[in-house]
Amino acid sequence: MVAQLLPASEQMLLQNSQMDFATIRARQQQHIRRVHILAPALCRIIQGHKILHWQQQALKVTSSDLLLFPAGAVVDIENHPEQQLYKAEIVSFPLPLIHQYQLMRQAHAGTLQPSAPVITSLSMPITSELDFCWQTLTHSIQQPLSWPVQQHFAQGLLLALEGSVLLENLLVIEQHQLRHKLQQLFLRECGLDWKLADAAHWLHLGESTIRRKLAEEGSSFRQVLDEVRFTVALGMVQTTDLPISRVAEHCGYESASRFAVKFKSMYGISPSELRIN
Repeated sequence: MVAQLLPASEQMLLQNSQMDFATIRARQQQHIRRVHILAPALCRIIQGHKILHWQQQALKVTSSDLLLFPAGAVVDIENHPEQQLYKAEIVSFPLPLIHQYQLMRQAHAGTLQPSAPVITSLSMPITSELDFCWQTLTHSIQQPLSWPVQQHFAQGLLLALEGSVLLENLLVIEQHQLRHKLQQLFLRECGLDWKLADAAHWLHLGESTIRRKLAEEGSSFRQVLDEVRFTVALGMVQTTDLPISRVAEHCGYESASRFAVKFKSMYGISPSELRIN
């Protein structure tokens, strides 16, 4: 039903989407700058604390909070260990699930809690209800249970957030921006040798139109591709034990050394520095 409401080019971008669950660990303090959030995600700190720099604010998040990473945001992140360990869990939500929840909200307008005004808050205290919903959802993803069951538990977590600023910010996705559509396209296979002509084909747009619209949004084709590749790389470095050379290859770089130099220039920290010793 969701796909039928969308243009053909957007239906293509929504195919094969799933929730991603990751655990991030660090034994030393980390400062990662200019992290691009490509999909809405929720984060729960298990041990240590996080400081998020966003829109000239510094937000400290502890194990008693639930943190939102809103799609389209660019944030600086500090991970601070306690007793020599930082640990956090992150769940990212695919666009079809967000669309489905928005449609459900429209169908049940008036029966859900009133929406809170959208302000600049990205965290809220974890209640017993949120704790239960988080545990159920993350366990269903790790098992993994079937996709319909995972969707059911995800909607339960979103329902537990109804009436909160956090949910309103989570549901805001700038889908009209070409930059966002390109990000979703590149995420399908970020290691491909993407050309402007490829994107024009998939998005049913002229190459000059893509250049012009991206310039209006303050970006470029290569910049968006790099943002996607290195966002994927950051996640792989933090959550897997794959050699850096394999991460580089997955993200379209034949040279691991060139990849590492570019990675550090973007994030202010090298891939090896992010790995647990």
